Amino acid sequence: MAALERTQQNHVVTHPCVLADIVKQVLEELAPLAQHKNSDLGIDNLDETVLISAPVYLLHELVLNLVENAIQHMTKSGVVTISILREKNNCIFRVVDNGPGIPESERKNVLQRFYRLDASQSTSSGLGLSIANEIALSINAQLVLTTPLSGQGLQVDMRFISTIFTRPL
Repeated sequence: MAALERTQQNHVVTHPCVLADIVKQVLEELAPLAQHKNSDLGIDNLDETVLISAPVYLLHELVLNLVENAIQHMTKSGVVTISILREKNNCIFRVVDNGPGIPESERKNVLQRFYRLDASQSTSSGLGLSIANEIALSINAQLVLTTPLSGQGLQVDMRFISTIFTRPL
């Protein structure tokens, strides 16, 4: 939240960042939490040629928030899978989990601050996805929540629109 406030108050310098490097760093940071929750962190596809023009600290906060949110909302041991995909000139950072998911009717609500699906069952503050959404908007990206192809869990796509470049391998 502090990172987002810093961006809103000051002029922020952006430069191309290797999204895959940030994802790898976050997965390392969150490995102990995943282990504690008996959850597996997996990588499906990390396109390492994708560069995102944004402040590194915001991209880090965004990736951390989305992956940590998926791990924390697992009700039992589960799997969280991360991908970086390209669609034409756009990039999708995807987090898929096999947890309880979010009903379609609640998906817009969970993007609002302090909204919790079931306050009596959750220790959540209701800020995770709302902060991710605010960061996304600040860097010209869009957060999209859907049900994965498996029919169970939640798929969170962060769509970076017209902010990617390609670096040679």
